[in-house]
Amino acid sequence: MNDEFGKICERAIRLVTERMPSAEKLIKPTLFHNIRVGTCLYQNDYSNDIVLAGFLHDALEDTDISDQVIRKGFGDKVADMVLANTKNPLIEEKKECNQELH
Repeated sequence: MNDEFGKICERAIRLVTERMPSAEKLIKPTLFHNIRVGTCLYQNDYSNDIVLAGFLHDALEDTDISDQVIRKGFGDKVADMVLANTKNPLIEEKKECNQELH
């Protein structure tokens, strides 16, 4: 990982970390999960945008980060990938919501 991309990844992880609710309010280990996903994508030679989207993929569901914040900080492609991997809050049925992601 080159220094410049490493700093961008650190910025993504820091953003999620700073905006994560307290541990008592979380139902899953979101931060560690996001780091593992981004790291796995990096280790398997995915593009920088995909790796960043991996680090941020639960941000819209589990933090108060908006897609506009992601778009401004990491670009349209990353924001669009994060949105594509975010459950639609208007769909109440869990099975239907998960199918909508496919």
